[in-house]
Amino acid sequence: MKNLIKYLKNNRTQIWFYLRYITGITIFLGIVHFAFSLSDQLPSEKIEINPFFLLLGIFLIVFSTLIVHMNWVILMSVLGVKICKKNSLFIRIKAELGKYVPGRLVQYGILIAEYNRYSISKTLTAFASLIEVVIMLMSLVFVYALSELFSQISINGDYRLLIAIMAAIQLIVLHPKILSVFINLLNKQLKRPPVKLTLKYRTILLLIIISSVAWLIFGCAYYFLIKSFSEISFSEYWYLTGGLALSSLIGTITFFVPAGLGVRESGLIYLLKDNIGGLTVSIASIMFRFLTVFADILLYFASVLWSKFSKKKRN
Repeated sequence: MKNLIKYLKNNRTQIWFYLRYITGITIFLGIVHFAFSLSDQLPSEKIEINPFFLLLGIFLIVFSTLIVHMNWVILMSVLGVKICKKNSLFIRIKAELGKYVPGRLVQYGILIAEYNRYSISKTLTAFASLIEVVIMLMSLVFVYALSELFSQISINGDYRLLIAIMAAIQLIVLHPKILSVFINLLNKQLKRPPVKLTLKYRTILLLIIISSVAWLIFGCAYYFLIKSFSEISFSEYWYLTGGLALSSLIGTITFFVPAGLGVRESGLIYLLKDNIGGLTVSIASIMFRFLTVFADILLYFASVLWSKFSKKKRN
């Protein structure tokens, strides 16, 4: 027993790492099992995949992912990072693969290490990473609020006025003087030195708008994935996008699983199954997960090939 306790104590970091992975994979496999359990709801005739809508969904996922990366490049440029924007983009694309390790520490580690090669301080890169998370969370709240206002079906009951008020409060909290207070409170918890937020209010709003546009396009992609194998009206767009935004928000703040694996999918099924159908949402959510991973890998290899081609061209 003493040896077991000693082993667990000495290897607690590694054990916690594997536990988080197992948790995420277990949740995801549970969703797959749930989809199979509903297979008896499939129509007797063969389901036909519409290749146009499927390819359109894939394209929109890749395009939205690229917008998210470009938003990071803009953020770093505004913070005074003077390196080639192409190199900054490629660093961000490479680091994105690190999000599939629980806790996002690998993702941030790659960013810090790569920018350090260009003599960019670790503090600045870590600060930018924190700002990016805040921007993404704020944009998800904003997109969810929009969906509640425009959707014919409310995701969260009859709280549209309350959500609109919360979105308005968010615009106040986003002011640099107020936002810096929350960021430094977080830095204090993380035992990091306080930082001065040099971003202007309009710059923060611009970054949130760009991030929100990316998530609105992600919503279109999710709609077209469903459209590729099932009949659905475009009037459901805001309902689907709101569910995607809210579930992604929950997945983002769930740091104990890699990239919110299984958490986002579970949220989508819970939020949308009553009106869209459990089987349809399960299939679309699994497709969306695999295709977002595909987009990350595709952009990574594209950046590697571009770099190699550029080097050969210079030589």
